[in-house]
Amino acid sequence: VTKMYREEEEKRKSLHDALEMAQNANIAKTEFLSRMSHELRTPLNAIMGLVVLSQQKFSDNPVLFENLSKINSSAYYLLSIINDVLDMARIESGKLSMSKGLIVIKDLLAKIDAIVESQAKQKDIEYSSAIDDSVYHSFLGDELKLQQVLINVLGNAVKFTPRGGKIKLRVEQVFFFNTEQKRKIRIIISDTGIGI
Repeated sequence: VTKMYREEEEKRKSLHDALEMAQNANIAKTEFLSRMSHELRTPLNAIMGLVVLSQQKFSDNPVLFENLSKINSSAYYLLSIINDVLDMARIESGKLSMSKGLIVIKDLLAKIDAIVESQAKQKDIEYSSAIDDSVYHSFLGDELKLQQVLINVLGNAVKFTPRGGKIKLRVEQVFFFNTEQKRKIRIIISDTGIGI
């Protein structure tokens, strides 16, 4: 009995030690991700600031202005990914929340198009996006998270659509019971690849 008791105690101690090591490793990982996220933000914010200054200086050159706009959209998207790394720590502690800001549909699509068009062009894929006339100008929601979801789905569409294929994004209005309070949008992504 004494031998069995000692063995059980040793097992408990080794499990306790393993748990403590795992918890310490998790804390170290979270601290590292948080520190790295902050370190990455500093040069990225400088890049975004320089892009805005360059846009003001070269506003008379439409090609350069458009390229700078695309750089800015990509930088904002990269910033959202960095923010998501910080969100991982919040998810683990149960403190993640969705923001509720104004999403201007045309602006959101312009940012997405700037990123996806260049990816599709490299693979000789025809990419198009459209907003139905019935769609309202803006909605409330978390723009960064919505943008990330759409870019992830579109990125997969580009990845799994063969050369010469087509990818379409369409935004349409959805009405429920004809009440102003219930209006929503539907975003449809279709491609000629293997699908999800």
